[in-house]
Amino acid sequence: FTTSKEQLQAGTDSQTAWLTARWLHGATAGALNAKVEMTLKTTKTSFPKYGNYTFDSQVVKFESSEQTIFDGKLNDQGEVGFPVNLGSLSNAPGKLEAIFTTRVFEPGGDFSISQFNKPVSPFPKYVGMRFPDEDPKQKMLSSGKANELDLVVVDPDGKTTESSIEISVYKIDWRWWWDASEDFM
Repeated sequence: FTTSKEQLQAGTDSQTAWLTARWLHGATAGALNAKVEMTLKTTKTSFPKYGNYTFDSQVVKFESSEQTIFDGKLNDQGEVGFPVNLGSLSNAPGKLEAIFTTRVFEPGGDFSISQFNKPVSPFPKYVGMRFPDEDPKQKMLSSGKANELDLVVVDPDGKTTESSIEISVYKIDWRWWWDASEDFM
């Protein structure tokens, strides 16, 4: 099973995958039924040059689901090409990982199964933030003082790109559940 690119790009209609099946001894496994399922799951968005930057949204919830992307017959050479359409992934928090499960069915009903993962880029650009070094695990800004926040915009391969971005900062009040009053009921 191969695709035309190392990384799949959401919103691109012309991505093609190829499935090739061979018997264990190397002979062509032609004219067999095959099924390919894909599950998308979240993964950490990171780029080697910007290891201490945060690229994933922490306010977006992404639900993964399995979908069948091919269910059909291989040609006489044991091959088939089919489109991979990821659709709109605008609700993704950052990069995703596609898990492909491929089954090729023998004439008697048994099947061989193969699984592999491939990175998926839902967006053409990613904004990364580097928080102050006070407590990197907190990923927050302290109120009542000046904060310096480093930003970078990169393409899906991690190369910097020029962009105009707008940042909004919000102060969040937080209480323990036992401190809640009628305003939270």
